[in-house]
Amino acid sequence: MTRGNALPLSHIRVVDFTRTFAAPLATVWLAAYGAEVIKVESHMQPDTTRRLGRDESGNLAPSGDPRVAHFLAVNHSKLDVTLNLRKPEAAGLVKDLIRVSDVVVDSFSRGVMERFGLGFDDLRRLRPDIIGLGVSGFGRTGPMRDDVAYGAMATGFSGMDSLTGYEGGQPQTTAGAMDALTGIGAYCAMLMALHHRARTGEGQFIDLAMTEVQMSLVPEALVDFGLNGRVREPMGNRDDVLAPHNCYPCRGEDVWLTISVTSEEEWQALCVVMGRPDLARDPAYADGYGRWLAREALDDAVRAWTRTQSRDEAVTRLQGAGVPAAPSYSVQDIAADLHLKERGAFAEVTSKGIGTATALRLPGLVDGSPQGHYLPAPGLGEHNRLVCGEILGLPPAEVERLQRERVIY
Repeated sequence: MTRGNALPLSHIRVVDFTRTFAAPLATVWLAAYGAEVIKVESHMQPDTTRRLGRDESGNLAPSGDPRVAHFLAVNHSKLDVTLNLRKPEAAGLVKDLIRVSDVVVDSFSRGVMERFGLGFDDLRRLRPDIIGLGVSGFGRTGPMRDDVAYGAMATGFSGMDSLTGYEGGQPQTTAGAMDALTGIGAYCAMLMALHHRARTGEGQFIDLAMTEVQMSLVPEALVDFGLNGRVREPMGNRDDVLAPHNCYPCRGEDVWLTISVTSEEEWQALCVVMGRPDLARDPAYADGYGRWLAREALDDAVRAWTRTQSRDEAVTRLQGAGVPAAPSYSVQDIAADLHLKERGAFAEVTSKGIGTATALRLPGLVDGSPQGHYLPAPGLGEHNRLVCGEILGLPPAEVERLQRERVIY
């Protein structure tokens, strides 16, 4: 595999020890923008998401089924090498690989990399300007540094779950979405470290806690508590300032649109589109605060209108009148949306034994720059010969010996 020379990260090589979803999402963004990302696994300890899939009928798929969407979504465009780190020779190969790499990323618990002789101090001896990133639930310092956490634990700890859900209801986890936020945070942190190294020549270690990334979504709630002693609670789809601001049902089964009114002009325009001049004249709705106080009655009025409307026609009319509105999509709707297709929001990835799957293009269109490259997700150990032969320079006979002895395994 050759790196795309026109892509912004084509000069970067990453050794990837990540697992599950959050951290692999960070490295797949690097890969799509040209970095050569080498995922390190073994047959004894593969990425657990290779085993987490369902077939077309919804039944659990057999272990190693290539159609596992979870794995494919965050591991496409990477190379994959299987090295049995319990064997000293395999640990030596990993160290050789790190010597010719720029970034090392892991999502293990504290101390795992150190036990393999791959802690950051070890990495720095191998390459002084190396960048290390460790993604964990609670960080590598503090009383909870050894506690295990996945997305659901992190969202609960961050306070996000306490703000999610309907008024008076129980906390609602947003684990999947917050895993993605952690991945984006890790990606940004690596870019900052690469920029720092380009300016100073210095490598860095980044200790990234999932919980702290996710706390970044509740800054106003923390400030509000500090200033006013107010503890925010779930509000459903409503806003704490704006009204009407909600997700409303349209004609048909489980069809929805979202409306958010932010100004007097938008409020007046909404009343015109709904054919409700009486609402526009009602003194109870004369300003934003009055509408917020009467938000339940307003929601009932808007809902009565949207239930009679085709979603797409209603969105067109509202947007034409200057009212912020958008369809509330299902995944099926997203895949069929003409606007997204015209912007090239999807990338087709063809994998052996699977066929063509649709992946999301990385967000952001940059003038004059390719929009990334998208290659199949690798099979377990698919690039053993490429990594060990072409990158590390081992002769074919030596690669075969290491495979027989399950060093490369």
